[in-house]
Amino acid sequence: MVKANLSFGGKLLLIILTIVIYTLVVVGAIAGIGYYAYKKVKVRDIAEMLHAEQWIAEDYTGTIETLVKDILSKFGSGELTLNDLFTVSPALEEKADGLVANIENIGLFKVDTDVLYSTPVSGITSNFANTVVVTASMRSLSSTFGFDLPNVGMISGSEENPVYFYTAANSQNEDGSFTEIGKAFALSDGAYSYLTRTEAYFSTYTSGEDTLPVVQSVTKKLYTLSGVTVQDRQLYDAQGRRLYIGTTTGEDGSSSTVYTRLTTNNDAVQTIPEEGSEIPFTFALRENEWLYFVSGPAEDPESDTFVYERVGDLADTQKTVLTREIAARYKYTPLYAKISEGEYVLATAVDENNEYVIDADNGGYAIDEKYQNETELYYLDYIDGEALTLEGAQEAAKTQLVYVKTNGIADLPLTEAMDSLSAVLDMNSMTLADFERYFGVELSTNAVLEHVLYVPLGRFGSALNEEIENVALKDVLTITADSPYALIRLAYGNGFATDENGNVMTDENGNIVVTDESEIRTIGDLSAGFDDLTISDFVEIEEPDENGKGGSAKLLLAIKDWTLNDLSSSDKIDSLSLGDLIDITDDSAKILTALKDVAIGNIAETIDDLSLSDILEIDDSDALLSNLKNSTLSTLADDISELSVQSLFSDGMYEQGSAGTVTAPDGIDSMNEDALKEYVVQEFEKLSAVYGKDNLYLYGNGGYVAYTSYSAEELASLLRADGSIPVYSPYTAVYEPNGANELSDYANVPLYYLEKVTTTGEDGTESVTYKMSATTGTTAWKIPTTTDEGGTETPALPAGTKLYAPNEKGGYTLAEPDELGYYSQKTLWYYDTASEGMKSISLAPAAYGILPALLGPDGAPTIALFAKLTPAAEYTYTDPSSQTAYYTTGNLFWYDTANEKWVQATATAARDDDGALLKDTNGNVLYTVEGADGKTLYTYGRVIGTWKYLLLEDGAERPCTVQNVGSLVTNVSANIKAATIRALYEDGLIGISAITIGSVTYSPSQMMEIRFKIRNAESTEETTEAFGDMTLGRFIEVAFMGLASNVVVG
Repeated sequence: MVKANLSFGGKLLLIILTIVIYTLVVVGAIAGIGYYAYKKVKVRDIAEMLHAEQWIAEDYTGTIETLVKDILSKFGSGELTLNDLFTVSPALEEKADGLVANIENIGLFKVDTDVLYSTPVSGITSNFANTVVVTASMRSLSSTFGFDLPNVGMISGSEENPVYFYTAANSQNEDGSFTEIGKAFALSDGAYSYLTRTEAYFSTYTSGEDTLPVVQSVTKKLYTLSGVTVQDRQLYDAQGRRLYIGTTTGEDGSSSTVYTRLTTNNDAVQTIPEEGSEIPFTFALRENEWLYFVSGPAEDPESDTFVYERVGDLADTQKTVLTREIAARYKYTPLYAKISEGEYVLATAVDENNEYVIDADNGGYAIDEKYQNETELYYLDYIDGEALTLEGAQEAAKTQLVYVKTNGIADLPLTEAMDSLSAVLDMNSMTLADFERYFGVELSTNAVLEHVLYVPLGRFGSALNEEIENVALKDVLTITADSPYALIRLAYGNGFATDENGNVMTDENGNIVVTDESEIRTIGDLSAGFDDLTISDFVEIEEPDENGKGGSAKLLLAIKDWTLNDLSSSDKIDSLSLGDLIDITDDSAKILTALKDVAIGNIAETIDDLSLSDILEIDDSDALLSNLKNSTLSTLADDISELSVQSLFSDGMYEQGSAGTVTAPDGIDSMNEDALKEYVVQEFEKLSAVYGKDNLYLYGNGGYVAYTSYSAEELASLLRADGSIPVYSPYTAVYEPNGANELSDYANVPLYYLEKVTTTGEDGTESVTYKMSATTGTTAWKIPTTTDEGGTETPALPAGTKLYAPNEKGGYTLAEPDELGYYSQKTLWYYDTASEGMKSISLAPAAYGILPALLGPDGAPTIALFAKLTPAAEYTYTDPSSQTAYYTTGNLFWYDTANEKWVQATATAARDDDGALLKDTNGNVLYTVEGADGKTLYTYGRVIGTWKYLLLEDGAERPCTVQNVGSLVTNVSANIKAATIRALYEDGLIGISAITIGSVTYSPSQMMEIRFKIRNAESTEETTEAFGDMTLGRFIEVAFMGLASNVVVG
């Protein structure tokens, strides 16, 4: 399963911000030093001080100024790439490589990291198709997901009779240049055999062990026959008997004769006299040909239906004719004439549309008049070059096309495999010879079928003589109940009997039982017959059991009722879903479950609409991803730019709520540090069962730190006078079964529950951890709409369109909407009349709330629920009748349920007529909000610690996006100058060590009360100022400029 490893992005940004803050705050408060630090202090040095050196490259020598120029300026301009970040932080590159590896481990994709890492972050989504490439093949998927490939040569290949495919690995541009090797090949783990191919022209071919010419000169004897008549192109003798031409093959004793009706366009008919003329017909016959008529029924119907008798009165003219015949397998192949050594021109005739002309008399393509007397014609073929490695192929691709040679298509990347499948299964151009080669069904042993073996199925109507058209396939093929099922269906259509188990039935003589004579197919029906054949006719497909287990590969089950034409239909292929191709379960990678029911034709557009949470497992504790989890690939760049600093760093930026206290029992105090730590750990384990260990913090040194990070000494320093240590959490309890219930204040906002996660190690031992997981989400969906410039909404589907959900049987079940027209699933399907197939559609969120699985029978949650933001209460300022709503915090959010994300409202610090900030009775700045009318607002609370110096401007919190974080740096200098040493210490910006005066040691908190006596330069009076109440500037002035006359302790 793919895990999210993107939290490194937030971590690196936090480090960059901390470095900027640390430099400008700690040393920048002293006049002139800030500029020096900005120009001179190296980032690596500060990272080491922060114990974050693993995030900064050892050889990165940049200063703060360089860092800002290298990173923040590029981010603001949209030019920042991941490679820019890697220059600063190799650790980030390791994390990125880990994420890529996780994506590639799915087994479907490869990521072009060169493109990914060099593309500006803002352009990654628009360049997605060039970054993530489908490299999986049918064979790799069969291995990964555990299914068997069909035993069909076209798919799986064949050792005995290889079915080679040549797939172009690159392409040629319009200007004649060539592209690089396609990424589907170049990035694949498969070892492809690359080669180049050279054009070559041949005038001969091999058939078995014989070498035969493409154009053959045949000497035929001429015979005449008187009294012949013609009716509808059929020839009859003087007695009105239909004439047949018989062709005998084989040696004496094992010879056989095939009889076909004689028509006017048969090449045996040499001359046809005018109607009414007494001139006899002239026939040109080979040595193994003669004319026949039917003399009666056969005595043995198993061997033949009729008795054919030779025509006895054929008159031998003692003359011969030399005819030029093109070999049957090249009749429908473009042929070339050789005009000089190495130079060939097209000899096949073409019409004004550049289409090949059909020879109406002899069948096949006509030869151009200029070349009809050529004794040699050539066909174009290719000679394979030597096998190339990928490196060799990449070099060759610079100047020519490079091919991948595979036995079957199963080893090709899926996209290329489907393209190849569509090309070869074009029913117009496919021949019976192709069919025989691709599917392993033997047809070429029959003499009649040999006449049409190389005729494209789309040409059958015009290319066949009528006598051949009417020959029943069952009469020319030896077909039994044990023959390939496709062959039985081809010959008998649906007109044969099967038993209750689907087995083909035969009579006592072993003949297939015919149930419908009208279904019997002739050779002329072959084209239509192929159209009717389905995949299940060619491949034995086993259905899964009643529990959905076992059975054939999912792809075969999905296309079992497809015809061969369907396989070459892009619309039909696009209608398949990813779940039709591979087994996808709840344990599969999230991107697979998200795309499970999406039609292949919709995947490209659907990927753009997938949210990060659809693609990755996102832990809600991951600040960066949890804020971007509903961003889609098409909105990610904009969402990152608009992401607020407040949202990203909320856990450490704002005051957390109380999760309880740990109170030390009698006998354990700050003097017994080890015992105290042991006790605290025990107590925290109890709280962990409520909040989760990773969500519990202690407050110290200006921020919240996980209790596990504290030493025994540090824990002792947190112990209050009453022996307690406060515990904090970013999560606030809002609901307890049979207890507290504040859910009315948290309608339609994210809530969380503590999920118990059990994992099993390699040694079989189980470990249990707890994490906060979302308990709310979209609970209903509706048909999406588009809005035009005028604000008019148009539904994505016409009114009344029925939607369906895939069912376990591989079909679809009607999805019924509720009374509001909402559906319970995000992805549904509809019948697309244009493509005559099913297409998927991603619905829009319609309702948001607690997920049904977490509700009890009474509709109430069954578990404790938590929130991260709390309702922002309105504050009434002086005039209760005022229509202005005031709030005491500057970070205010409302939840957008449609897009499932928090939206930060525009909050502005309120001021009076004199420009002074308005404050409540506790001194908190008041804020007003714009653009959130009717919205329920929530807040993280007040800013604490280091973040105050970055986010507060003149005492008021300033909202800021990550993209504009550089604009906050100007706050730092002003805030540090105004802050007291006590505040700087408590906020963790400066460290103060205990000091010893005389024999007394003073802790940092006691040191804050040390007072300085200050001389007044204009009088003899002296005043006192506490060390903690001074600013850094005042302390330097007093301590080092000779103003202090004495130090008063206590």
